[in-house]
Amino acid sequence: MQAKLKSMQSDLQDLYKLALVEMHTVAGPFIQAGKESWSHFRVRAERSYTKANAWVEQQHKRATNLHWSTVDRVHSEVSPRLPEGVKVDREQVGFTLLALYTGTIAMVLYLILRRCF
Repeated sequence: MQAKLKSMQSDLQDLYKLALVEMHTVAGPFIQAGKESWSHFRVRAERSYTKANAWVEQQHKRATNLHWSTVDRVHSEVSPRLPEGVKVDREQVGFTLLALYTGTIAMVLYLILRRCF
């Protein structure tokens, strides 16, 4: 009985090994294609991320330049019109304009949300 069980176990192990070999033979190309596809996808994703990051940095620089050029224009127009002894720093004008931008955006969002709901 023991010999028969060992023989059956040996046969099952051989079948298992054959099944593994067959599985690797059949699934091997699909696994390899999946790995290659993933590496191509990853390369494309990294390239897209780099492009998007560069675009965001460029837009940030443009927005910063636009903001400070507007601050300079407003400051140069407001400063001569102020009464004597009253001075406004360039930074104060910048923060005031940022507050105006934020308020305008908040109002537009409020109006959009009010229309939607």
